[in-house]
Amino acid sequence: MPYPAPVKIADLQGQPLIDGEGVELGNLAELVVDLHSGKIAFAVVSSGGFLGIGDRLFAVPWQVLEFDRERRLVLNVPRKLLDESAGFDREHWPAMDDPHWAREVHRQFGVRHGTEHAPLR
Repeated sequence: MPYPAPVKIADLQGQPLIDGEGVELGNLAELVVDLHSGKIAFAVVSSGGFLGIGDRLFAVPWQVLEFDRERRLVLNVPRKLLDESAGFDREHWPAMDDPHWAREVHRQFGVRHGTEHAPLR
């Protein structure tokens, strides 16, 4: 049964992320909201490490994710796109309000970047 809408963000954090074959890739660490549209812009996925130590974070456009019948988060693009993406660590997040950065992440995952906005100040 899919998640009902709406759902609390706290209920999604920590959910496993799997590929199309059901192999676990990591888990949902954070959701990034576009304050202009009020929509989720990126899912931040934690992968590798142990109990949050030594893991890498990856920003994934929300459009490439969906939930399966077991309420697992599924990456709907080839796994190699996540493997090849530029990760970051918990202390050094990218400037997610940078339009160039956002366009590049969307391009990398093969989805169109939505409406452009000026960076927040």
